Amino acid sequence: MADTTGTKRNIRKVLLIKTSSLGDIIHFLPCLRPIHDLYPDAEMSMLIQKENAGLFRNNADIDRFFFYEPLSAGNMSSLRNAVKLIKSLRQEQFDVVIDYQWLMRTSMIAFLSGAPERIGLQNWKEPSHLFYTRKVYVNHEHIHAVERNIHLAEALGARIEKVEFPLTIDSSAQASVHNLLGDTVDYILLIPASRWKTKNWPEQHFASLINKLNMTCVLTGGKGDRAIIDRIKAASASAINLCGKTDLQQLTALIAGAKAVVSSDSGPMHIAAALDVPLVALFGPTNPVKTGPYGWQTGNNMKVITSNAPCQPCFKRECSNPFCMKDISVDTVYDALKDLL
Repeated sequence: MADTTGTKRNIRKVLLIKTSSLGDIIHFLPCLRPIHDLYPDAEMSMLIQKENAGLFRNNADIDRFFFYEPLSAGNMSSLRNAVKLIKSLRQEQFDVVIDYQWLMRTSMIAFLSGAPERIGLQNWKEPSHLFYTRKVYVNHEHIHAVERNIHLAEALGARIEKVEFPLTIDSSAQASVHNLLGDTVDYILLIPASRWKTKNWPEQHFASLINKLNMTCVLTGGKGDRAIIDRIKAASASAINLCGKTDLQQLTALIAGAKAVVSSDSGPMHIAAALDVPLVALFGPTNPVKTGPYGWQTGNNMKVITSNAPCQPCFKRECSNPFCMKDISVDTVYDALKDLL
């Protein structure tokens, strides 16, 4: 619970900015209630991408949402939407904007909102601090993204004694997942695809893992992952293919009901960690110390597997030979999964 001795009761409206991917949103969640408690009388709004809104269904800490659409070069429609967004934000007359994205574009949105107090990191990759009225220094070099977010919240006066992820799953999402699964109750959920193809464990490895397991496996992913999932399904003895068949709430329910999850470094992987579902996370080009499933180094319910590639982590989205993922063997993942079941 946040320390109420530092609450700011003269603040009417607060805007939180977090416009990035699903995993980054999960990393922010432990700060949500403490920041709300810091401004107990304020209407809390949040600027996010529309695709992530389902994560906040039934969340009492956010009163309104504004949706961010990335600008596309030469796309007049996206430019018009950006102008419309700025006008909408200015009309709200926010007292405080807290930018949790720390990019030039989001700090400029904070500035253009007209809010008299604009808060963000002083030392990030881009000179976004130029548009803040209050700049917070956080030594983020060797800490997890969750800790980095918490440090900013604490610098504002919030007190976070326990890291919690306020994810709620409504009954309609649970019912939808039940209908998709039919009679299947016990299952292992496999999440093969991520936004970077360099993060993906080889499709044949996933197929071999399915063939090796003695429990029903369920494959999931977004609509753009269908080709990958279909090939894995075709190469495996049996699996339920739910790729593209769930929205974000239903995906969360699907993850919550799994006996265990095997995933590449992806947003759904972070949902599994937040829900404390047994998890095997596979890492190659990214650094699990900074962006792995939160708590994996001390928790008993999570295992992170990496190869011994000397170039790891490289943070490359393109690679002609991503052997860091290829070198993670099926047997290694199978043994890790057995330890969790």
